[in-house]
Amino acid sequence: MQIGSCMNVGYYMPYQSSVGVKKDAAIVQGTQNEFEQNEWTSAVSIAETKAEGEILGITMVPEEGESVIYGMKAILSNRSTHDNPIVQVVSNLGGEQVLYDVEVNKVNPKNATQLEMFALLSYTDKMGITDRGTFGSHQRLEVYSKNASELGYCNSLSGKDVFLNERFDWASIMEKMIQVYQEAGITNQAQNCEELFDFLDEYTPQSEQKTDVKADYERLVSNYANKVKQVLEEGEPSYQIGSQSFSEKEWDEFLDKFDAVEEVIKDQMKEEQERREEMEEAEMLLTTPSTSCVYETANPNDNDNRYITWYTEEGIFCRKAGQTEGYEWTIPFENAEQYNKVIEFIEQFPSDWNMRFAAHENFWNDFLNNEIDMDGFMEFMNGTNKGVPDFSMKIGDSTYIDKNKVQWAKYTNPLGARFYTAEEMQQMQREMIAANKRKM
Repeated sequence: MQIGSCMNVGYYMPYQSSVGVKKDAAIVQGTQNEFEQNEWTSAVSIAETKAEGEILGITMVPEEGESVIYGMKAILSNRSTHDNPIVQVVSNLGGEQVLYDVEVNKVNPKNATQLEMFALLSYTDKMGITDRGTFGSHQRLEVYSKNASELGYCNSLSGKDVFLNERFDWASIMEKMIQVYQEAGITNQAQNCEELFDFLDEYTPQSEQKTDVKADYERLVSNYANKVKQVLEEGEPSYQIGSQSFSEKEWDEFLDKFDAVEEVIKDQMKEEQERREEMEEAEMLLTTPSTSCVYETANPNDNDNRYITWYTEEGIFCRKAGQTEGYEWTIPFENAEQYNKVIEFIEQFPSDWNMRFAAHENFWNDFLNNEIDMDGFMEFMNGTNKGVPDFSMKIGDSTYIDKNKVQWAKYTNPLGARFYTAEEMQQMQREMIAANKRKM
């Protein structure tokens, strides 16, 4: 079984063809790469060891027609240099971890795979060359390109094989989508798409290495301020800059503001650290084995309750869909054997099952403590509808609760709910009667 990983992410709303775009407009098609999965262009190579550098970006690759979503992350390689930046993409495509080293300077946006573009844009976001926005430039490229695919302007982008092997002219796709968004009146996406197009259209492989724009700007301002300060100390009362003249007092105010840049930079560093911590948590959620389950609500107007459970070498983590902080519960592993035991057990179930028991903390505590009759539990699970149990049984025209099955209700009931046996219900009724008598 492939254990996929899922997470709700806020994407741009997909653009639909209902705005009346003519289908006979010029179509930009992707070109099929003839390479097989392990035959790479000069920009990509298979890495032997995992990089330990900074995480630059995270993306997901859904497998078409399956419920599995593979997680990928971009890391600045230990071998990366200023003249030859290298981004390592860590992938669990197909359920197997593979490491790809991408030499950024060799990527050609007019003829590149999604793998290459993920590495390139993750790096340029880090360097401040492209605007990462909330989810990164590659996320924008992915959304806009999927819109283009839906409209027939390029081939499908779905699936791991396409992600690794199929090559596209991304600049031409963005150019087409600028026109589409403008005609549809979606100005925000048109503007963002145009910014991507400008970068992709001007970028050429093996070009002069891009520099950190922010660092260069701070260096320029610092040098200029030092020159101004030197002139001020020599006693000149006023200085002409372009069409404006500044007094010593005005320059002193300027220098005071410049001194405050250090505080601003500290704040930015703090924000960057927080962003990295968020990305590290997102990395765990996206790239580790997971199971999910759904509890339907009685009210059709309410959203169903969905839970996702992740399994790492540190322990088990459960979170309700939409929950952004903390977890419903966590169970730390005491040793590696417990992790292996859990993974071996989970892999017995197909990926499309509604794994309700996996969202129950009490199940995993009992499982790890060997307090469950596993033969009886698996017999019960095999009698469910892909993980959804039915505790009733028919005898003639009457329906009864199956006492043999009901013992497992504590592992499959909605979280916070309880399934009472007949004996428990009778005891509750006796207690209620006794309480009423005392009141009388």
